[in-house]
Amino acid sequence: MLGYPTAFGQVECTKLVAAPSYTEKRIGYLGINMLMDQTSDVLMLVTNQIKRDLNARETYVSALGLTAIAECSTEEMCRELYTEVIRLMRSSSSYIRTRAALAAIRTIKNIPDVIEDFYEAITQCLEDKHQGVLMATVTLCCEICRIDDSHIPWMRKFVQPLCRQLKNLLMSGYAPEYEIGGVKDPFLQVKIIELLGRIGHGSSEASDEMSDVLA
Repeated sequence: MLGYPTAFGQVECTKLVAAPSYTEKRIGYLGINMLMDQTSDVLMLVTNQIKRDLNARETYVSALGLTAIAECSTEEMCRELYTEVIRLMRSSSSYIRTRAALAAIRTIKNIPDVIEDFYEAITQCLEDKHQGVLMATVTLCCEICRIDDSHIPWMRKFVQPLCRQLKNLLMSGYAPEYEIGGVKDPFLQVKIIELLGRIGHGSSEASDEMSDVLA
């Protein structure tokens, strides 16, 4: 953190990640996220362990692996692990679905050629009732549009569901966990509007569909 070389600690982090204890594992993953980036040679040593953790029964262990993918994964790691990320986007736990969608953002940045493989999982997550899952998935869709605009026509089928989600945010009652200054989840509202802007651009039909809720 002070700019000194951290190679001496990186191998210790990989040992901690492989430890059976959740506490040690958590410290190891924190170290990886803080001390390593895509250029770290040691990072490839933890790929197999991350894959094992993504298949763990304990939700919090899987979440650690997903966070590591979202924070510091390389192109090679993403190619090895992206099918696990897609699987976990369909998890029964909203906590895991949220983190899987965030891991997917890093994955499509590293390997944009697999974006179409995420289509089905994205479709499912955009119908989700959980605000965190929605926020992460809408952000993922915005990134896809930014990386490769050839996917925008496919996304136009989400105009109605997105408008419905936005309307729910505007019309639904008080929700203390998401309300800020009297506004229901402003961050999600802004992200949905950003995505609608991207997929509505150049399409009068999509623009007409969203005009009511925007007004």
